[in-house]
Amino acid sequence: MKRGGWLLVLSLSCLAVEAAAARVWIVGDSIVRETSFALRKTLESANVPADSFISLGSGLTRPDLFDWHAKLRDIVTNSRPELVVVMMGASDIQDMKGNGQLLSRGTPAWDAEYARRLDGALEILAGGGVRQVFWVGLPDMRDAELNQFAHDLNGIIKTRVAARSFARFFDSASLLSKQPGQFSAYLPGPDGMPILARSTDGKHLSLQGGAILAQAIWTEIKPLLEKAVKP
Repeated sequence: MKRGGWLLVLSLSCLAVEAAAARVWIVGDSIVRETSFALRKTLESANVPADSFISLGSGLTRPDLFDWHAKLRDIVTNSRPELVVVMMGASDIQDMKGNGQLLSRGTPAWDAEYARRLDGALEILAGGGVRQVFWVGLPDMRDAELNQFAHDLNGIIKTRVAARSFARFFDSASLLSKQPGQFSAYLPGPDGMPILARSTDGKHLSLQGGAILAQAIWTEIKPLLEKAVKP
């Protein structure tokens, strides 16, 4: 574990399972932490080798704090994953530097620079042999400003991901909210009783919410993994 100012990086080592299955990496900022725990357990039980890397408080806006492009290059070079699940952006609600100038959040210049960085991440993954990128969008947030930002950022991500045949966008907001665009702390469980799906900060997922998202992701990626291991 490394500490650098307020940046905390968690690296979770993989568990040894059958090598015949496709390798999966789960990467992102703190928004995907609980989901990664549950998804790795599911992958392990299905004999799919998996690993994960989470950089708390770090998305694509601050490469000076954490360079995601460099990390992705390291992952594809050393692990050669078949499929990568990505979820990040909750901490990117800030201005950023681009082309030697400060870009204000909410401007076309900011959007264009973020799209460029996202494109770079996708190109690194594809160039490293990743067959499928599964990019998970941000859920609805309790704070109105952050919720609008998440909605706008999802639009950028969805557009860039849709331009590539090897990548898919998954809408977590529709899964984790009872009404589109509105934050839901609780979701109905299988027995109809409410389940606490979000943390008390109104931003992150609870362990139960992470498990719900992980199960939905597993349902989507399982056919991709089965296809990948066929000769």
